[in-house]
Amino acid sequence: MNFATPNGRYKFFSCGEEDLKCDEYAYDTNAVIIPVNGNIKVKHYSGKFNVYHCVYVLGVNDSIRYLKAAIYCAANDMLDYFKMIQSGSVMKFMKKTELDKLYILRFKNDHILYSKLNTLLDQIELNNKEIDSLSKLKQDIMQLIFSRSIKLN
Repeated sequence: MNFATPNGRYKFFSCGEEDLKCDEYAYDTNAVIIPVNGNIKVKHYSGKFNVYHCVYVLGVNDSIRYLKAAIYCAANDMLDYFKMIQSGSVMKFMKKTELDKLYILRFKNDHILYSKLNTLLDQIELNNKEIDSLSKLKQDIMQLIFSRSIKLN
């Protein structure tokens, strides 16, 4: 995974457990992100990011922005199914045709519920960004402590 850089500016989504960083972005959108092999864990992200070639990006444009939460929830609901249908010889992978089976529940005034769910997803995303920022700060402080650039009393 040579594209990832430890101090990159942008999120880099791969099939691994942890999100990585990179220096270049390919997407600047609201998206639901699904790795096709390895750790299939549905994620959502808004902003600039990049992905490993074995990751699906379901972009959510402004006209259906309120459906981001619905798409995320539908993909999460299908997670067990995704894991069950993984196919391949050595490296297990999910085929694009499986994503066509996502079912989005639509009903009268669904935008009200989905807008509220989007607000929750957006807050989770903000919290995750804050956690990332604090983790980076912690690493920087630990590096300063161990290099004896600062002293603790």
